[in-house]
Amino acid sequence: MRCYPTPTAWVAPRACRPHRRWHCGTRSERGTYRAVPGEAPGQVPGVRGHMMSTGLRRVWSARAALVGLSILGLVTVVLIAGAAPPAPTGLQSSTHPDPNVYYVSTTASLTWDAVGPEPSVLDTAPSNSGGVRFFGDKAFSLGIDPQFEIYDVSDPSAVVTMGMAAVGSATNDLVTSGDYAYDAAGSRGVLVYKVDNLASPVFRRQVDTTGTGAWGIAVSGDTLYVADWEDVKVYDITNPELPVYVTTIDHASDFALDVEVAGDTLYVAAGDKGLSCYGVEDPDAPEYLGTSTPQWVGELDVEGDLVYGAGRLAANFAIFNVADPTNPTQVATVPVTRVVGDVCVWGDVAYLAFYRYEDQPAEIVALDVSDPTSPKTLRRWAQDYTAHAYGVESHGTQIGVGFTGSGFQMHQSAAAITPTPLGYRATTFAGSCVSVAGDVAFLGTADTTTGAQGSIETYDVSDPRSPGLTGQFSALDAVHDVAVDGDLLYAAVDHFGLEIVDASNPASLTSLGSCDTSWYANGVAVEGDVVYVSDYYGGMVAIDVSDSTAPTIIGSHDTTETHGIDVDGNIAVLANREDGIEILDVTSPSAPVQKGIFNPNPGTDTNEAVWDVDIEGDYVYAADDMYGVVVVDITDPMNPSHVATISTPGFARDVRADGNLLHVAGYNSGVTLVDITDPHTPIVVGTTGGAGDVVGIESCGEIVFAASNSYGGVDAKPGLHTFDCASMPSIYSYSVDTSPTGTPDTVADTIEPLAQVTAGYGDNYFHVRAIEHGVWSYSGAATRRVRVNTPPVANDDNYSVTTGTTLTVAAPGILDNDTDSEAQTLQVVGNDPATHGTVLVDSDGSFTYRPDAGFIGTDQFQYGISDGIDANSLATVYIDVTAPVVRTVTRVGGNARFDVAANLARKGWDPANTKAWTGVTHVIVANGEDGKEADPLCAAGLAGAYDAPVLLLQTAKIPTATKTVITEIAKKNPGVKVHIIGGTASVPDARWNEIRAIPGVSAVKDRIAGADRYAVSAAIATRLVSLKGSAAVPGVILVAGDNTAAFYDALAASPASFARTMPMLAVKKGSIPGSVASVLSGSLKGKPRYSASSATYIAGPAAGATRLTTSANRYTAASQIAGTTIAYGWVAATNTGLAAKLPDSLTGGAFLGNSGGVLLFTDSDSTMQAASSSFITARKLQIQNGWIFGGTASVPTAQETTYRNLLK
Repeated sequence: MRCYPTPTAWVAPRACRPHRRWHCGTRSERGTYRAVPGEAPGQVPGVRGHMMSTGLRRVWSARAALVGLSILGLVTVVLIAGAAPPAPTGLQSSTHPDPNVYYVSTTASLTWDAVGPEPSVLDTAPSNSGGVRFFGDKAFSLGIDPQFEIYDVSDPSAVVTMGMAAVGSATNDLVTSGDYAYDAAGSRGVLVYKVDNLASPVFRRQVDTTGTGAWGIAVSGDTLYVADWEDVKVYDITNPELPVYVTTIDHASDFALDVEVAGDTLYVAAGDKGLSCYGVEDPDAPEYLGTSTPQWVGELDVEGDLVYGAGRLAANFAIFNVADPTNPTQVATVPVTRVVGDVCVWGDVAYLAFYRYEDQPAEIVALDVSDPTSPKTLRRWAQDYTAHAYGVESHGTQIGVGFTGSGFQMHQSAAAITPTPLGYRATTFAGSCVSVAGDVAFLGTADTTTGAQGSIETYDVSDPRSPGLTGQFSALDAVHDVAVDGDLLYAAVDHFGLEIVDASNPASLTSLGSCDTSWYANGVAVEGDVVYVSDYYGGMVAIDVSDSTAPTIIGSHDTTETHGIDVDGNIAVLANREDGIEILDVTSPSAPVQKGIFNPNPGTDTNEAVWDVDIEGDYVYAADDMYGVVVVDITDPMNPSHVATISTPGFARDVRADGNLLHVAGYNSGVTLVDITDPHTPIVVGTTGGAGDVVGIESCGEIVFAASNSYGGVDAKPGLHTFDCASMPSIYSYSVDTSPTGTPDTVADTIEPLAQVTAGYGDNYFHVRAIEHGVWSYSGAATRRVRVNTPPVANDDNYSVTTGTTLTVAAPGILDNDTDSEAQTLQVVGNDPATHGTVLVDSDGSFTYRPDAGFIGTDQFQYGISDGIDANSLATVYIDVTAPVVRTVTRVGGNARFDVAANLARKGWDPANTKAWTGVTHVIVANGEDGKEADPLCAAGLAGAYDAPVLLLQTAKIPTATKTVITEIAKKNPGVKVHIIGGTASVPDARWNEIRAIPGVSAVKDRIAGADRYAVSAAIATRLVSLKGSAAVPGVILVAGDNTAAFYDALAASPASFARTMPMLAVKKGSIPGSVASVLSGSLKGKPRYSASSATYIAGPAAGATRLTTSANRYTAASQIAGTTIAYGWVAATNTGLAAKLPDSLTGGAFLGNSGGVLLFTDSDSTMQAASSSFITARKLQIQNGWIFGGTASVPTAQETTYRNLLK
């Protein structure tokens, strides 16, 4: 809803653009205006007499109709201009039910937002995002976790995950160049990835930058610049996979946190020294240029002659003018109380990403920087009280935001343009063209029925919501184009050529003279004393109008069929319908010379043709009918080149460029707006229907005027239409007062919250009014009742845990005994570290705590709570850490491997040896004979999914120990399902028949098999995914299936496979078998991959995977795998197994995975392998149960003794 008060006058924020169609100045050179002598300062060029108005200025605009009061970012109070304030309904906190009272903190702040639709979250991709970088329609989310993700954002409302790369550290910054991405990875330096396949980035090289850490990175041509914390490193990337060190820029600051390159200038975020500039025309020898005044700058965005600097590590935001890089000058700073993590700029809007701080949320703030010396707050949104907003990056009408915890998000931009209909004036004939000068619009019309009549109508558009007809001039034929030059109007009148009209009195237009151009006059452009007419088959005609009563043809140029025309200094461009555009040199109007031609769609008919053109600098924008708008570079007029094609709705018939915006008249599609800040990548930023067939268009500030005819379309409304195309809400100042009847004082706008609530508990009343351009929107004030909240109360808590173990407490946890008098939902909003341990606390009160190694006693940590409005003082959690139980070492042996497997099943699933087998409803069996080990090798993950023991049998029989265990389980758990791993060559059907005959065993045969060991592993993985669901499978472990020496690595990784229910897939050293590849590209597509072996056993197939070990030595590999999987949190050292023989450990992974343990290897000598003994020594305080698999012939008694001694 848009409401307007009755204005006394309309004033525009900026004057109408001096379009060449009504400009009467001359040009000293292309692209530079020279004012008309005698023109008053501030006068629009070429507008004389009564038309000296500076254009349209709005007392109350369409976008200023609504304003809002935001309290802690949770509520918006809507005030409607020209009407009484609405009733206070729906004003409540997010957790309190009272609709009449809004509860706020005693330290609450009030902020104003301009209200239109709040920028919406289009989609979210869960991740721990630390920043965003866009490259085309792909987004890189810079990970706080040791990885970065890649997303397809071609549809921003449906973000698609494409791939990820495990970096091993946080990604501080990232830039792409061709098929390569360069990752500023902190202490790891620069990581080079090949990203020609974005679904699977391939790591190529690590570049040690030798400094404290790579924080920022930029590419210019073949040069890479790295902000390496205390200096800047320069690298040659002619070979993109092999950056070559060139030099170091050791600048005066102690910090180099970000770098940006624009042209030949390098900009460095120099921490506490501010902004530093270097000339890099020769990258081998950067030249110091200058540094700004000292202040903290850690993140940069360069836009033209302005650099926007965010603190990144500090609460600061500043804008610098770098027109002279030897003297970068701060032009504005915005007081902030929180860290500004990132900044990006699109158009006249700067977006700031704020960290969370105390009771202030993380959020995105949009600033109007159209006047960079005085930035104003437009909008605050995306508020998050649990995360930090680390990064923000613009992507046309969307922005990407990186939040820690809540992930990568795509948002609608606060500056997205929605052309809003303002006014309409119907005409007798169809509108065909429009031109605007000051407060007057000149509309050309045509009788589309007979084609034999037309007119020029004048409208007072001082209030474009209600165009008022002031005059009318009847023409002899259809009027196809009009151009205003001072007091004169030039009209292209179909069969009758050029008509010159005295427009000094818009209410009474008078003909001065005319010139028959012989064919059909379609377009007109004015340049000095010459008018150029596009005359259809008559080509272009140049007419001397120095005597407006006697216009004379002085030159012409033949074309096949021309419609539109534009002239810029000595260059004329013709829209030659199906023959494209033609560029002429009109230095001598009497003898135009063709310079070049460009046809965007050769060979098409007249329904697919160029109708109109507009010259803007070195570019031509051509309305190309059904193809939209074509952008052509005419820097070299003899060789025009295609730059971009803009797909627009309907059929493009007219175009006008105005600054960074292109306005397109759409036949059967209304008005379309395009951001042409970068003509090479134009972006459609707004469109509207409802104007029928728009064939003519003109812009004036934020107002667009459209001429519509009556052809087709359900919304066909012939005449003059006006649209509000403001790219952002207007800026408001406001006032607030706590007195119910007092007169409030005006408060200046700022980026930070205002109007501190200082009253005590109870009701307070706030009166608000909106103001724009010095005029109040209404005389009254809206009153809102605000009750100051009673803070919640946090109470101390007590827990206990055994040293070396982890205490896990579920929600509500530490919140369980905390209270709130208003019964609002409580959450934990922060905690201090534990004194003698590591604690992780979630907002719902759940937490995990692990004491430091060897600590016994009382530990503590403090936490704070919030009811969504107030936080209280800290409460303390006391944790009694007790001594551990006596550590044991237990041997699980047997006469053969089958006995060992059976005994491991007992220890794991019937630890009290009561034959109860509680909860065991599944059993997995596989052949354990020599040469058959490959089948059970990959079974651990499936065993974890079923929570099942793994037993071994022989081809010819079921060993007694195996059969005994199955019999006991079936007796206690009738219907137990036995799953067979391997084909009939490994486990014949005769063995299944023996198993089925055991009382209590399910009669349903379940054989998981394949053509070979690789297919068997693929079948196991497929079953696991079907059981758990793809979302519950966190990754896949690759194991070497073609080398028995690497089977030990697979077994070392099997406890993690069981514990995390991650499938293990068998691959070859140099290739991935087809059956496995199908699973990896199917149900496991996009899942993180981990290699259980070094490159000695798995080479090519491990590309893109994280290696759990780098050693080919089985003993070292096992200890590395154990350490890595513990570090990932998959398993723990609580139960640590030791084996020497492959057969004894075949089912050890399932046993240890069941208790979240790890598996080490030794040999059969009397001395334990050094890698294993070192692991046990380092983690002896974590190990509660040591296990030895196999008899004394396998692991001698001496090693068992050693194990016990190591745990003492």
